[in-house]
Amino acid sequence: MLLLTVTREELGGELTCVVSSAALDADIVKKIKLDVRVPPNKTVITGVKDHATQGTILTLTCTASGARPAAKIDWFNGTQKLDLQERNIYENVFDTDKLEDQETLGMTKFR
Repeated sequence: MLLLTVTREELGGELTCVVSSAALDADIVKKIKLDVRVPPNKTVITGVKDHATQGTILTLTCTASGARPAAKIDWFNGTQKLDLQERNIYENVFDTDKLEDQETLGMTKFR
């Protein structure tokens, strides 16, 4: 029996069990690939500092790194979820080996 605490380092890892015996002509080898699920370890919003002026077109980008499976990113204005079609939101899912997901929101501030 192997007791293993799985961490991010085991992402895509493969464990191998090798059984050998004088009664065997060759070792028996069994492998298992680990499907490790981890939450994002970094989330960043870029594109605006402290405030925006009325009429300014904002381009905000939310990047969630380190998640597997890919993180789902939604945008909210207060408690109201923003509609992707209505608000010009682009989703960019990067190479899954890099474990980074990004979504960009383009909007005009009228208040």
